[in-house]
Amino acid sequence: MPDLLNYGLYLDAKEGASPRELARDYGLPVEEIELRLEAARLCFERQVARLEFAFAR
Repeated sequence: MPDLLNYGLYLDAKEGASPRELARDYGLPVEEIELRLEAARLCFERQVARLEFAFAR
C-alpha cells in the first residue's frame, strides 16, 4: 500500500494548516513536515503542469 502521508499533509497545508500545526497533529518534527510538503508540492504541482502541457497541443 502506498504511503499517503505526504498527500494528507499536502491537502492539509492547502487548506491552511501551518507546518507547526501539522507537526503537532502528526507527531513529527517541523523540519520533516517541511521536507515532506516540499516533496509533495514538487510531485503534485509539477505533474499537473506537465499533464496540462501535454494536452495543450
